[in-house]
Amino acid sequence: MIQPAPRYNIDDPAQVIRQVQTYLLEVAYDDPRVPKIAIDGIYDDATRNAVSAFQKIAGLPETGIVDFITWTVLYEYALRAAKKHEESIFLDEDAFDIRLGDLGHHVIVLQSLLGEFSKLYPNVPRPAVTGQFGLTTADAVRAMQRNYGEYADGLVTIALWNRMLRDYRANKRLESQGE
Repeated sequence: MIQPAPRYNIDDPAQVIRQVQTYLLEVAYDDPRVPKIAIDGIYDDATRNAVSAFQKIAGLPETGIVDFITWTVLYEYALRAAKKHEESIFLDEDAFDIRLGDLGHHVIVLQSLLGEFSKLYPNVPRPAVTGQFGLTTADAVRAMQRNYGEYADGLVTIALWNRMLRDYRANKRLESQGE
């Protein structure tokens, strides 16, 4: 089962599962080691097995559970796979800028990432993971922009997105060295 974390309020878990299945299917079209699955919003054995197969390919612990690290790496793999195909079921970097009122999987990933930053930075509010870019998400984005010394307009550009991902990865490396 997908376990984003108990602190998150996901209004429609089936939508989150469909996004994971979409990413997995995109990767499966590119890498036959990942089984092709249906996008049905049900976290069944087929989805769990596809997650485990992906985790093995990506060098992640093979738990069959989509945590934040698996989600982020899966998203990146799916994005790269999508760029190889002319017609893709996956949105690419053209989806940026992400802003107030936007809906979809980019917003889900953004909200998950901001939730991780809220543990590191006391000024970053933790948005609910809903897939809808609302006021709390905008406040968290503006807080991150202020942390980076940027103009705090709440707009997630590809540059801000990449900076947050680099920051997140650097923090995870530091955490793993401290263990």
